[in-house]
Amino acid sequence: MSARGGSVAGLGKTRVEGLTDGIFSAVMTILGLSLTVPYITGPPDQPLPDFMTVATAVLIYSLSFVMLGIFWVGHHVGFHYIRRTDRTLIWLNNFFLLFVGLLPLTTALLGRHDLEEVTLVVYGLNLLAVQLLLYTSFWYATVHRHLVDADMDERIIRSGKRRILLGP
Repeated sequence: MSARGGSVAGLGKTRVEGLTDGIFSAVMTILGLSLTVPYITGPPDQPLPDFMTVATAVLIYSLSFVMLGIFWVGHHVGFHYIRRTDRTLIWLNNFFLLFVGLLPLTTALLGRHDLEEVTLVVYGLNLLAVQLLLYTSFWYATVHRHLVDADMDERIIRSGKRRILLGP
């Protein structure tokens, strides 16, 4: 650990941002690959797949993609103000990424069973976990101002917290 602010030597904020960008990139790719193009394997006179099934899958994919975009932008903006990292922030970010990584699974569950209460609850809890961990990371970095500039304007902190909570 370095003497300044308890930051972890060799694990600066750019490493955390790089890992986060990579995870978001992989998750968004997996989300896109999970969309299947309906094709007909039977005889030529077989009817086309149900339009509502395809439309529902595209809608749920779009919702998850936009939510991931919102969370990525929120993380990007929050880390703009963070100057240093420490072990706690790194682990909070790792747990944030854990739930980001679960989004393709919960999206697929919702896509296959769109009106079942359990899939709606699991998907919603996944999104809530991502949002709360993003908020917790920003709160932790700013609460004692040990990972941000000491003279950071309080309005920026309040605005950041409010935007994270109201974003998705």
